[in-house]
Amino acid sequence: MGSVRNAFTIRTLRRKFLLRKAEVRRACFRAKRDAWREFVTEVGNNDPWSSVYRWAKSGGKRPSTELPASIRKLDESFTSSLRETDENPLEQLVLEDSERNESAEQMAVRRETGVSVGSFAPVRPGLTPSGHPVKLCDTDEVKAALWRIESNKAAGLDGITLRILKQAWPVLAEPITHAFNCALRFRVIPSTWKDAALVVIRKGPGKDPMEAKSYRPISLLPALAKMLEGIIVARIRTDTDSRMSARQYGFTKNRSTVDAIDRVLGWTVERTEKYVLGIFLEITGAFDCLWWPRFIKKMQSNGCSDGLIDLTKSYLDGRQAHISRCPQGSQFGPDLWKQAMNPLLSDELTVGTEIVAYADDLAILVAGKYRRELTERANKMLERARQWANERKLSFSTAKTQTLWLKGSLTPQKPLDLRIGELKVKMTPTAKYLGDTFDQKRTFMNHLAEKRATQWGYTVGYYL
Repeated sequence: MGSVRNAFTIRTLRRKFLLRKAEVRRACFRAKRDAWREFVTEVGNNDPWSSVYRWAKSGGKRPSTELPASIRKLDESFTSSLRETDENPLEQLVLEDSERNESAEQMAVRRETGVSVGSFAPVRPGLTPSGHPVKLCDTDEVKAALWRIESNKAAGLDGITLRILKQAWPVLAEPITHAFNCALRFRVIPSTWKDAALVVIRKGPGKDPMEAKSYRPISLLPALAKMLEGIIVARIRTDTDSRMSARQYGFTKNRSTVDAIDRVLGWTVERTEKYVLGIFLEITGAFDCLWWPRFIKKMQSNGCSDGLIDLTKSYLDGRQAHISRCPQGSQFGPDLWKQAMNPLLSDELTVGTEIVAYADDLAILVAGKYRRELTERANKMLERARQWANERKLSFSTAKTQTLWLKGSLTPQKPLDLRIGELKVKMTPTAKYLGDTFDQKRTFMNHLAEKRATQWGYTVGYYL
């Protein structure tokens, strides 16, 4: 009889335990849900571009920084060692400079800018260069450059972190300022500050991990180099910002992807023509494949001083990369790309056309009343973009180029004959631009469906 009572008591206690356990789990779920809602509401309202936005954009997933043991080479064979696997993405993504197949005009640009294959005409160290001097910096400017960079950025090969520099600033202020002024005075970037730890990150979970082009190479530079870059960039902006096109929304103060998308939609609505066509271009390689001689020449025409051009040459010359596993980037690169893009955006456009750029993401908008007018205007803009790219040894990926009707549409059985060079551009039912999926009626329902599908699984997993 005693054993029966004990068994009954155990079952009763177990049921009570399970009930209490379920109550605790529900209470934890409610607490996590309420805390998450409070966090999203408070942080999201105070700063729309904060961690909440970045989480929603990425789906809560970090990009992979791991390379597989073997990846596919250009000849369709596979790498046979870890060292070869580490080096292969660079060989495919960053093309070597070459004079092969260069036109007479391109060779003349090389001579004019002093950029030979693989190197730049050096500034002789130890001698003060002639021409307009570069403005020197003081400790306040150097301190501002240091504090502008987030402390959690990874260190370069020298191992010196931004936290160390900020903690030791009272002691290091004068020596660092002196070193920076020597670099500005003699227009030479120290070679040790040009040695980068290299990391490759996968562009997205849907990319083939065996393909080198599925990865993005990023340089980890020394903290002191990042500080000096910020000071040089500020001087370049002072010289050239007045000549930069208003059509560039990337790397521009008080402008964002939202402004670029708003310009695309606003221009479309404003047009009185019956049809508006959007052509969204992707540059193959972009900054990694940019031809430096043409870029240096355009810096001169943009009003950049000789001293800053010499510093830019020194910055680009003799760079070394070593494989690493922690991604960060450069401050100088974005502004250099902005300079390179400016000629495409600044010239007067054909009537009924517009270009909207965010960094290397290009949207060409074409309005017209009938098929022939649309075709002529669109092909003229595509040829203009192709010539700009050819002058800089860049190319557009026709496979990834998307063409979408933003207003009105013609019969799909007889699409427009649009071409980049000899390659035909196809019409697409949707187009992805700056992370948003456009559809023909500009409802963004496809975009919302994609985001809902992406976020739902992650959110359920987060709560559970």
